[in-house]
Amino acid sequence: MAYELADGHYGYCLGTALNFLDRFEESLPLLLEQAQVIQADAMSWFQVGVAYEKLNRVRESIDAYQKALALDPDYDLAMFNLGGVLWNSGDREKALLILRRAAEQFPNHELTARLRRELNWRRDR
Repeated sequence: MAYELADGHYGYCLGTALNFLDRFEESLPLLLEQAQVIQADAMSWFQVGVAYEKLNRVRESIDAYQKALALDPDYDLAMFNLGGVLWNSGDREKALLILRRAAEQFPNHELTARLRRELNWRRDR
């Protein structure tokens, strides 16, 4: 209702909520409007990336995460998700570059610890 009353200005909140409810087809148009028109920030592009990722639209997901990182190079989840999408799409070489950079940039992040465990990385890698 707030979204409708405010001419779409609550689209980010609604789109994010729909993402959390696994309603990605519904969230995507709202989130794209936010990212492209109303609130063109890293958080909006990140949520677009999540929706595309869950819809198996790999290229669009990668592009959205890259836009999020261009706007905020310190967006930890955008970097980890970008690496994950690249890994899952088979581009392991690029994925490892991104994931290593994420691990270096965010050494104390829980996802860095997970990478170290799952990929058997030493702490200095």
